[in-house]
Amino acid sequence: TVAKRSPPADDGRGIPEDGRLPLPEIDGHQLVVDEDIRGAIPPLLPTEREGLYNSLREHGLFTPITLVELPDGTRLLLDGYERLALWQRCLHEIEDWKPTLPLRADVLPLSDIVRKETDPAVCSALLIARAIAINTARRQMPPEKVKDLIRNQLMREYQAGLQRSSTWLAAELGVALSWLIEIRKA
Repeated sequence: TVAKRSPPADDGRGIPEDGRLPLPEIDGHQLVVDEDIRGAIPPLLPTEREGLYNSLREHGLFTPITLVELPDGTRLLLDGYERLALWQRCLHEIEDWKPTLPLRADVLPLSDIVRKETDPAVCSALLIARAIAINTARRQMPPEKVKDLIRNQLMREYQAGLQRSSTWLAAELGVALSWLIEIRKA
């Protein structure tokens, strides 16, 4: 999904029927959403989303979103889809909204994550691993949800033919080595 796409029919307030607003450009760069990355990270619960919306509305963005700069100059949204969508909602719903903390993004070169890898499946697995690491460090997810993320990532890497040691993978995902080994055994 490309960021500048026009919204479909709306509900009379300018919000599309599906509730999604188009993603904004950041620093003149078009944003791209990778549905595999987005689907790998569990969505916020309704109460979490409401709390985030209220915080954004009142203060602005405490934690920058994370983008990956692709070779063609587009930027892939690695982390922050929910924050960005709620930011758009605030812009849309609140007249003359001027948050204290502006919309900010950390931009990582693709090579910082995938190194010299060119296989699309491996690159995708590496990008998702980084998204998982960012989310497990920032969000307070129940241990079972984190274990599910790790199990799914282990399967993703296996299917991509990516073989990394438990030590390396635990460091990449930001989890304890003993925990990763326990999940691998299960």
